[in-house]
Amino acid sequence: MSSIKDEWIFYLKLSPKLPENFLFLDENFKQFGFNLIPVSFPNLLELIKTDETFHVVTIISSQKEAGYYMKHVSKHIKNLLRFRKINFFTASSFDFINESSKLTFRDNYEFHKLPIQSSVLCDNIITTVLDKAVENTKWPGGKRPKMSIAG
Repeated sequence: MSSIKDEWIFYLKLSPKLPENFLFLDENFKQFGFNLIPVSFPNLLELIKTDETFHVVTIISSQKEAGYYMKHVSKHIKNLLRFRKINFFTASSFDFINESSKLTFRDNYEFHKLPIQSSVLCDNIITTVLDKAVENTKWPGGKRPKMSIAG
């Protein structure tokens, strides 16, 4: 990992209380060297003001959370995805939460259907996060010269 920020994955809380699935996810992410950091939506918007891209996970497991997500979060998430400010991972049993068919850019959005084991969910997220880290690394050398042979 290139910086400490690369080892952070933010967990978007949709209620004031921290859900119990957070602890299971945090344990699984720590096995891979990542820290799961709980964040509320207003705090996430403050973090996004930087020029960096963040990995954000949310699990929507209740009707109340789904209602809050659709009413207060969904529109803003679509904009953040469009401007590539976040890589967003959602797990929910509610099909209306799945935004993948509505988004034009789908490479920074993943939807996982609940129920899913936390270890499987973490493996899928870590694989994507590491793939994105590899994509963002640049060759340290210069560019290949372009020469045309006159002949």
